[in-house]
Order: sequence, then C-alpha cells, then structure tokens
Amino acid sequence: MVIAVAAAPASDVRRPHGDKTHLIAPCPLTPSRKYTGALARTSLDTARDFIEADGARAAICRRCEHDVEPGMLEHPTARLDSARLDGLIEALARDGFAVAPALFDYGLVDRLQAAAELRESSGALARAAIGREAGRNLETRVRNVEACWLDSSDAADAEFLGLAEQVRVAINRRLFLGLFEFEAQLLVYPPGGYYKRHLDSFAGARNRIVSLVAYLNREWQEGDGGELDLWRTPSDEGAPAAKVAPRAGTIVLMLSEEIPHAVRPSLTVRRVIAGWFRVNASDSGRVDPAR
Repeated sequence: MVIAVAAAPASDVRRPHGDKTHLIAPCPLTPSRKYTGALARTSLDTARDFIEADGARAAICRRCEHDVEPGMLEHPTARLDSARLDGLIEALARDGFAVAPALFDYGLVDRLQAAAELRESSGALARAAIGREAGRNLETRVRNVEACWLDSSDAADAEFLGLAEQVRVAINRRLFLGLFEFEAQLLVYPPGGYYKRHLDSFAGARNRIVSLVAYLNREWQEGDGGELDLWRTPSDEGAPAAKVAPRAGTIVLMLSEEIPHAVRPSLTVRRVIAGWFRVNASDSGRVDPAR
C-alpha cells in the first residue's frame, strides 16, 4: 500500500434542530449503530464539550438519535499528545507498523482493567473464534484467548473509544485513508495463551485497514511472555522485525492487510484491547454495515 502523507484540517459539524442540536456524526457512545444521517464524525470529547457549553440542553446524534447525558461522561476523554500521535502515524506510513509506549495514562488503564476483571468474574468473556458468521470456528491450534466486544455504555470503554476516535481523525488527516468506523474487543490471554502468526485482514478484503492494539498490563515484567512479534511483509519468513512488550499504556498500529504478527505464549494473564479501523466498502451509495 502506498500512503500519501499530508496535513488536512478537520472540523465538527453541528446543526440546530428544534430544541436540541444534532451532531451530524456517528454517536460517540454507540459506535456500532448504523448511519441514518450525513457521513461525518465527532468524538466523545466533542459531545462532552457541547454538553458543558449548553448546560441543560442535550446533545443528540443524528445517526442514531441517542441522547448523550452528562452522567454517561463521568470520565471525559483525555487528549492524546499530538506530537507523539503524529510521530506514531509517520512511523505507520513509513514502516507499516508503529509503537508508542505509555501513550495513554494509567488512570484509564486501571479503569479498563477493572472493567475487564468484572467481565471475567461475571462470565461475560467467551473463547475467541476465527472468522465471521458461518465461517466462525474455535481453532485452538491458532490461538488461545477469550474475548468480548467493547460496550460503549460502559464509561471506561466509552473513554477508550474516544481515544480511538482521535487516532482515526489524525490518520485520516495525515494519510487520507478514509477510515470511518472502529470496532474493538477486549482480549484476555490466560497463562499459556497465545496467537500464532496471522494477518488481521485478507489482501483486498478492505474490511479492516488499520489495526490498533492497546495494552492493560500494569504488572507485566520481563520473562512474563506475551510479547507481540511483527514482520514487515507477508513474505517475510525470517526473524520478527520488532518485538513489543505488552506494557500498560502502549499502543501499536499496523496495516491490517500487510503486517503479519503473532502473540508469544504468555506466562501470566495478559489483557489487551484489539481494534480495527474500517472503510466503507459499499459501492451502492450507502454505508457498509460492520462486518
């Protein structure tokens, strides 16, 4: 993939509508909802700022008509460091993958880890499958990990999705990839858990363009295993080009169709968020539903 790098300003689009204001964008609190309005984006942070500015007036998303209440924004989305984010995207364009240690703060790591532990204790996680719909199967020879989709009604999940939105906007501004939707899972690797070498998307499928990995492991130490191996091309059968320690707050970006990667066996519980930025693959003038 040839990526053009440039700067392009982004702006939020708002439109008055009766006694409320519509954010002409996907709802930042329910990113899995289908479009019913204009194809534009806002972030959780934008919704929070609008509520604070307008007091009792609610913000509403034209995409799904989901009222955004201040109570749902208990932990406002922090801003990622713009210089470090730019550097991350430059490395993605240059190498096909990029790593940023400690890009998001430990406060959010702790909230996400607490939410993960609650899901684990309540039985909300399921053995992760390979493929989609009819092609899904529990292929334990390829990976051993449990998973569940992020839930944007959860405050910590919503805060993380707000960070992912900042990444999406920044990538589009610099690389013109046309990313419009983000989906993410919490993955929990038990001791002995692994994921053998794979690609996140088949070449030409265009359902996942950029993959994001975010680590939640505050207690990880050398020798605990679970490192992420990255290769530069699918044809590269040599030693990994990079090995990433799964330390809390680290974010990894990679081109989904081009960068093979694998998770080494973990000796401890390993928690991670894996997400994928998608483009609209439809050619019929409507938004392609999430795969």
